[in-house]
Amino acid sequence: MPDLLSNLEQLVESREAKRPRPPAREGRQKVNQQIQSQGESITGQAGSFDETSLDAFYGEYVPFSSLRLHPSLVQQLSQTGKDTATLIQALGIPSILTGDDVIVGAETGSGKTLAYLVPLLDRLLRENEREGEAEASDGSGGNTDRSRMYPRAVVMVPNRELCDQVYRWAQELARPLGVTTEMVWGGYESWPFTPAQPAPDVLICTPLFLGRFTKGGCVKDISLFQSVDTLVVDEADLLLDGGYKKDLEAVLTVFRRSGRQGAPTQHIMVAATLPNRGSGSVDAFLERRFPEALRVRNSLMHQHLPGMQQDFIPIGYDASTRDRLNMLVDKVTEMQRDRASRGGEEAVDVGKTIIFANTVNSAKAVANALFDVGIPVVPCHADLRAAERISNLDAFRRGISSILVCTDLAARGLDIPRIATVIQFDFAPNVVAHLHRVGRAARAGRAGHAINFYGKDSEDLVSMIQESLKVAEERGSDGGLLEQAFSRNRSLRKKLRKQERSGQDTAGRATVPS
Repeated sequence: MPDLLSNLEQLVESREAKRPRPPAREGRQKVNQQIQSQGESITGQAGSFDETSLDAFYGEYVPFSSLRLHPSLVQQLSQTGKDTATLIQALGIPSILTGDDVIVGAETGSGKTLAYLVPLLDRLLRENEREGEAEASDGSGGNTDRSRMYPRAVVMVPNRELCDQVYRWAQELARPLGVTTEMVWGGYESWPFTPAQPAPDVLICTPLFLGRFTKGGCVKDISLFQSVDTLVVDEADLLLDGGYKKDLEAVLTVFRRSGRQGAPTQHIMVAATLPNRGSGSVDAFLERRFPEALRVRNSLMHQHLPGMQQDFIPIGYDASTRDRLNMLVDKVTEMQRDRASRGGEEAVDVGKTIIFANTVNSAKAVANALFDVGIPVVPCHADLRAAERISNLDAFRRGISSILVCTDLAARGLDIPRIATVIQFDFAPNVVAHLHRVGRAARAGRAGHAINFYGKDSEDLVSMIQESLKVAEERGSDGGLLEQAFSRNRSLRKKLRKQERSGQDTAGRATVPS
């Protein structure tokens, strides 16, 4: 096992000269000192260590125990079936444990959730132990007011579906370790935690929840924000765009104000895509707001997934909506026959499919068309109540239903195992959405299949994607062609946003209920 910590500087993108950071909190300083001393003691056991060699595997060669995590946490990871780290986890965990701001970028399905949850829980577990020792020795027990009223870490995600997923992972790992977690979403008129109902160690929430307590960045009482040691923003590029942006920028502003009056909060920004074209891009914003942040990313970020086979099916210029639906029904029927002919466990892999539509009305039409020919599906879009969406996703996750029909509400972050096929009934409005949609399959190095229907309005975008696929197949990398296409097809994107404002919303944007 290579010396991960001593080689970290070779594997992360950081600024050439880092300005001194303000003093860290005492607890963070202790963790940093421990990590530094442990890094000196780790010895290599396997040849050279470079990004190219690690990109070929997902969790095969880097045991969590080699990252010098708390033994209890390593044991709990093992009990959940996680003995080894993926590449982004091997790079991200020691980076986050330094206490610096970190920007984590990696392809869909690479394990980014654990890349930030594991070091977060490691720090909290060690802090809890220190507070327990202090209480045992002198009865002080640490900062009890903070632990009662405010969380020590906040994880922000775009919607309730992702809240639920991250919470499940956090609960599975944290509860046996004595670290408390809770999720909240939507708007609250007043802070929901009191001495009678204590705040958790880790709060998982949406920007709408936390944004209520920032007053546009001008809130006077910043006690909450001074008490949070770590802020994680998952799906950062989505939260810094569109209807989410105002709430998140207000949250970041108040955290920055609180840092000026005390020790700064550690910021961890996580994304599978970080558009970097132009001064107004998400990447440019992060560079301005967090100029000292460590940048940790996989070389597969903004690339086609190696295990993904993609087929592109053109739709005739004069094809009606009914014609398009018939094409889809024929394709799904063919897949269902294939599934039935295979039988057994393999059938689950063949049959688990996500069908994407650009609008709620389109998703409803697809679901109805499949129901009409006797193919059962579960829907997921903004016209459904949040509880119903989560119930449908759970049924799909457990294999009760093998087909999910959805909008982009289900394109981000959701980790549903054994999805083999993604169908785009409506082609994605841009390359970023395309990467997230097809990234629901071929996760963690597995094989996957994307069937992409496209019309005249998407021809230019499809042409660029096909060209990048061709270059990637020939050279092993597309040379940045996908990144160059990130800003393409803005007219369709604007059209869809106009539909949102008129009530025909596309899920996953500002009008989606949190």
